[in-house]
Amino acid sequence: MTVPLALAWVAGALLSRSRPLPPVLVGLAAAGLAVGLLPSAALADSSLVRTLIVVVAAVAVLGAALRLRGALAPLVVPVVAVGSLALALAASLRSVRELTTPLFDVWMLVATVPLLGVAVLVVLRRPDVTRTVPTALIIAAPAVAVVLSVLRLSATGEGSLRLVVTLAAVLAVGLCWRACSATLVFWATFGLAAVLTVAAFAIGAADPVEAATAPLVIALVVHGIRSLRSRPALRTWPALGPGLVLLLVPSLLFDFTADNALWRAIALGVVALAVLLAGVRLRWQAPVLLAGIVLIVHAVAQLWPWISALYVSAPGLLWVWIGIAGAVLIFVAATYERRIRELKAVALAIRSLR
Repeated sequence: MTVPLALAWVAGALLSRSRPLPPVLVGLAAAGLAVGLLPSAALADSSLVRTLIVVVAAVAVLGAALRLRGALAPLVVPVVAVGSLALALAASLRSVRELTTPLFDVWMLVATVPLLGVAVLVVLRRPDVTRTVPTALIIAAPAVAVVLSVLRLSATGEGSLRLVVTLAAVLAVGLCWRACSATLVFWATFGLAAVLTVAAFAIGAADPVEAATAPLVIALVVHGIRSLRSRPALRTWPALGPGLVLLLVPSLLFDFTADNALWRAIALGVVALAVLLAGVRLRWQAPVLLAGIVLIVHAVAQLWPWISALYVSAPGLLWVWIGIAGAVLIFVAATYERRIRELKAVALAIRSLR
């Protein structure tokens, strides 16, 4: 019943002799498309045939919108908006219908990939269209993927593989988008990835923890390095600090629990050492200080059980430790001025790092 009305409205707007189209006729054409597509899209989960028809029609509408020029150019934005909404809605509802079946991934791709393609085509072929359109589309696609992924994880209890793949895809969109509003797109996609990570922790799908944090770390570090290259005056703390904290601190916290895995303890030491060496090589302050502190705390945490066991098994060694501490204090006191100069030199060296 809605299709004839929609066709009448669209035809009435297009057949008008007013050129360029006034806002009233643009709104009439957009309303016609909305009446024709959105009701069917809202009912897409009830019929596979209806879903396919809506998807094909929405793709055709989007393709036609990119070709509208001249007097019909004002129609591009509303037509793209209605077509994208219809496509995402129909495919997303069908994904929810197939939530526990392998077809879920197919429909999720149908709901997201065309939006990314349209965003890229608008940037490349339609410079006359406001940049808000590709920016909205490039953010909407990961948002749809995150919502559907949360529903899938909560319904199936899948492991961390889906979480990692989805996080990598969402963050890759933000990192690869170098057109309009690149910074906004990156932080928007990072925020969506963070929401998915928090939801995965709540559901219990983030096991181990590093499976959820690693994609976020990579994205933050890559973005930080890009920022350092493009802004010579930028320090490493705002550029790399958050990513390095997320890389090292969650694994470090497991040192103070009873169920820390051996692979995690070894990996943390290796990664922290690599970060420290890279910081020294590149003269970056944030990696040097963060990795150095983490290495010290990690070493103490790993050696503490043996130190405690040695103290308990041989109480008489307490006086040995006291003697060693006293000798160290005497040595430091005897060379106090030189040690102060050395500390100042170290502080200046660290302060000189970027």
